Amino acid sequence: MSGFLRRACRPKHPVPVLRCLCLLFMLMALAACSTFDQQSPAPVVEGTVQAVPVPETVPEPVAPPAQPEPELHETKADSDRAAPKKPHRPPQRATATAPSLPPAQLAPAPLIASRLLFPGQVKGLLDTEVQRPDGKAIGHAVDLVIDANGKPREIVVNLAGFMGVGDRKVDFPLDALRVKPVGPRVTGTLELVPSRTPPIDPAKSAQAGSTPSDTVPLMDATVQRTNGSKVGRVVDVLIDAGLRPQAAVLELGNLMSPDRRRIAADWSALRFVTRDKAIQLLLDLSDLQLDASPSYAADQPIRAVSPAPTAARGTSAAARQPAAPAGRACR
Repeated sequence: MSGFLRRACRPKHPVPVLRCLCLLFMLMALAACSTFDQQSPAPVVEGTVQAVPVPETVPEPVAPPAQPEPELHETKADSDRAAPKKPHRPPQRATATAPSLPPAQLAPAPLIASRLLFPGQVKGLLDTEVQRPDGKAIGHAVDLVIDANGKPREIVVNLAGFMGVGDRKVDFPLDALRVKPVGPRVTGTLELVPSRTPPIDPAKSAQAGSTPSDTVPLMDATVQRTNGSKVGRVVDVLIDAGLRPQAAVLELGNLMSPDRRRIAADWSALRFVTRDKAIQLLLDLSDLQLDASPSYAADQPIRAVSPAPTAARGTSAAARQPAAPAGRACR
């Protein structure tokens, strides 16, 4: 029986059987596909165009960092090697220079030199009261007598009489008088020194004799230039506490001059020369220098004038000029 089954199952024609098997497998595959869930197709939607906002500034593309070039490790000959580079120095800034100023013009040279004197330092000799040591007034100083070197020698005192009767002038040696100070100021009177005062004879009209030829009284003496032209006349002498003259008060012009005034000439600027057996006073001040001299006032600070050192040459040249005509007012 087993043999019969084997023969019955053995196919006589194998090709049709294979075809049947393939068809059977295809049917089974179709049946299996129909069993899976089928997805519904996606709905069709109409597309809408949306505007894309454009940025206001387009960013510039950033350049990539420069890559250092690879160094060439090639050896070069000594002649091909580059010369050593000098160290780099920063450029110097040009500093703005200030514009050069024009050279300052020199001030004109002064015509005169002056020395300041105060009323409490000096006092006028003319009309100064003369007293005895007990304080009794005996007269007033009226003149100063000097020698050829300009050194004071005597003081002329006008001794007062009774009611103006019996007045007489007496020459007292310089050391017979002294300034009587009043406080720290030299504003006092002249006082006699008993030990050095010569005896006064009331019977004689003049105690002193004639003025010696080697001396000259200063009051009303004419002051001239080297060329002989007149500068002025002495009207007072300023003395200090030691009876030393510091300046001579000169009156410029004459009685007919409308611009008559007084100046103080420094004592060191005066020169004393002997001509024709007489002592003359010289002061080299030109008309311009006299005009530049400040006026004298007894109650104000006094400026004793003298020729300026820089103007000495010009003054000497002016002094050699001929004298002014008689019709011109003398200064």
